[in-house]
Amino acid sequence: LVGFMNKMVELDAAPSPVAPKCLRLYLWAGAGRDASSGLDLVKSAFKAGCAAFTAGGYAFGDPNHFLHPSGHPHWRQPEFKTCPHCSPPVQG
Repeated sequence: LVGFMNKMVELDAAPSPVAPKCLRLYLWAGAGRDASSGLDLVKSAFKAGCAAFTAGGYAFGDPNHFLHPSGHPHWRQPEFKTCPHCSPPVQG
């Protein structure tokens, strides 16, 4: 399973070049130690990945909840540096 996950991470387009390496290291370190099944290992790796992204400043959430309503003047001329609605505080 670790070899399969390693290949999957290498082939998948990750949001950060560090993400595949972190996931591989976690999988190699945790294989057979803290997981009773392959699914447990995948769940553990996913949780560890989410924690690593959050620790690195990534904010989970839907940016659409923060955007201005249609017709707002910032739709034509966004103010990315000063307006939290033009540049949502979450990445997805």
